[in-house]
Amino acid sequence: MDNVNELFVGLGMIVVTLVAIIGPVMVLLRLMRHQTRQKEQRYRFLLDLADRHQVLPPELLKEPTPTEADRRRGLVLVSAAVGIWLSLQLLPLEYSEGHRLGELWGLACLPLMVGLGYLASWWLGQRGQRADG
Repeated sequence: MDNVNELFVGLGMIVVTLVAIIGPVMVLLRLMRHQTRQKEQRYRFLLDLADRHQVLPPELLKEPTPTEADRRRGLVLVSAAVGIWLSLQLLPLEYSEGHRLGELWGLACLPLMVGLGYLASWWLGQRGQRADG
């Protein structure tokens, strides 16, 4: 019976590891696909207007600035980090050696630091715009 328990624990660790690695990769691929589709739709719309010989408004020709998205990205990443941390802390899983899944809280540091970096970039960009304007 111990062999069966060890097998399930081993399989559980493999599944948790795969989900921890593949999950964020799938989210990233989905996000990149969504952004590509949005750009394609925007360019198709602009080409449609140009084919109909209509005047293209300058607002549509301007690419969105990254500073507008920095705040949103930062908040999403910080929220994701808090969610990862809470999930790891609250899941009652234990390894056979007595270690808890909550000991992997460091996995939340990467999205937290990247999110804080985006928020700092947005904040510094806002300060720069106020000083210029």
